[in-house]
Amino acid sequence: MENTLYTKPIDELIETGEMTERMQSTEEDEAKELIQETEQLLNFGTWTFNLKNNKLNWSAGIYAILGYGKNNTPEPSNDFFIAHIIEDDKARFKIALAQFIQNNIPLEIEYSIVDSNGVEKRVYSKGKLVLKDHHAPKLVGITRCITETTQSNPNLSNYREMALEKEEFLGHGSWELNYADKTILWSDGMYRLFGYDPATDKNNLVVDEELYKHHVNEEDYNSGLKLRDNTISKSNSYLWEFEIKTKTGEIRKLETFGKIIHDRNGDTIKIIGTTRDITQLRTYERELERTIAELKRSNKDLEDFAYIASHDIQEPLRKITSFSERLKIKHGNDLDDEAKKYLERIMAATKNARLLIDGLMDFSRLTSDGQLFTKFNLNTMLQEIKTELELKIEETETNINSEELPVLEVVPVQIKQLFTNLFLNAIKFKKPDAAPIIEVKSKRISRKENEHYNLNPLHTYYKISIRDNGIGFEDEYTERIFEMFQRLHSKADYPGAGIGLALCKKIVENHGGVIFAFSELGKGSTFSVILPETQY
Repeated sequence: MENTLYTKPIDELIETGEMTERMQSTEEDEAKELIQETEQLLNFGTWTFNLKNNKLNWSAGIYAILGYGKNNTPEPSNDFFIAHIIEDDKARFKIALAQFIQNNIPLEIEYSIVDSNGVEKRVYSKGKLVLKDHHAPKLVGITRCITETTQSNPNLSNYREMALEKEEFLGHGSWELNYADKTILWSDGMYRLFGYDPATDKNNLVVDEELYKHHVNEEDYNSGLKLRDNTISKSNSYLWEFEIKTKTGEIRKLETFGKIIHDRNGDTIKIIGTTRDITQLRTYERELERTIAELKRSNKDLEDFAYIASHDIQEPLRKITSFSERLKIKHGNDLDDEAKKYLERIMAATKNARLLIDGLMDFSRLTSDGQLFTKFNLNTMLQEIKTELELKIEETETNINSEELPVLEVVPVQIKQLFTNLFLNAIKFKKPDAAPIIEVKSKRISRKENEHYNLNPLHTYYKISIRDNGIGFEDEYTERIFEMFQRLHSKADYPGAGIGLALCKKIVENHGGVIFAFSELGKGSTFSVILPETQY
């Protein structure tokens, strides 16, 4: 075909301006072709909506996304486009579009469509308002097909599925607040928290601050706003606890964690966060607090009773002891053997009763003295115990070997009583044919041991072990020996009230530690005490 551009002289074309027009037409065609190729390559299209005449126009890329070819291009319209959106996303898209057109709220939404060939696609639309000189304002934007991107990352899809399941299982949801226009995006979990069905209600519900006002009482709502505003000016996150009435009228306690997101200039652009249902947790806490209060009152009553009863019983015991001793001194020679035997039993029983009462009084004082914690060198404590037990140590030929002990924050009187009881226990239950050997070792426990004993992870703990070569006991009694009035041997063989190890356990618990024992019958015992380095 002959090229018309050269059917006329060049000078004539230039003079008439026809050449300029043809060149401009060629450039426009090339630009349009480039745009169409770009849209096809990147799988997107552009659109404009004239607010004055409500006229919608879009590029060939939109037709391609909707599955229409060059020879099949229906007239662009909102209704025509919305007809391709799946039912689950249709209402949500309409709400976002209405807010975009009426309130100039930027459009940014991800949804699914079904094209003219019946193929479901995932698309993303973004738009904004353009004001130019005296021309009518326009809404302009792009729509991009992101199906391949979504399908190419099955892990992301699985993660979203797992996240939704986790929300439903744990009773929490996530949300995002656009700080500029106060629009809010909820996950399915948030709808459930407020009593809505995400499958039906989220397409017909506008989530904004007015919705919160409808469900949250005024006092909690105002405190939440104040907390959020203070956080924006002072820090980056906040925790808000509030009460709501759900769609069905149920009262729930919710807890929200919010995180402030800033732009490069430090201005707040959005707030993201999670909300969880803590209704059962708070109910449980209140019940636990009531139970603890009742236990404290009960323990206090028992302590008072033990102290008063012990104090009142001391007087008749003193009289029994006094009269028994007088009887023995004045008339002992006049008594026959049977009477002497009865008298000895009375005096022994009285002695055991006094030991028992003294133990009860020590136990009751242990929880009511309210003594202060202070740093205490356990090496000094060990030396003091050795001095006080010097006569007992000499009589039994006891050998005490000790490693370097730590400095701990303790109640010195109680800790001294603890280790005195453990040393006396080792001496009491010695083998008949062997002198007692007591070894004291100390070490800082590892993080793994800390977790094993369920201790405070923020504290440093030391384990102090006291090992003896005594008669030992069977493994089945390792828990029982720390119970009140529990005895493994007869009073005749090993006198005592059965309170000493219970007292040790109480002291260790007062210090936030643990105590346990290991033993083999005939091979000695090891008592281990784990105590924190500091109390706070």
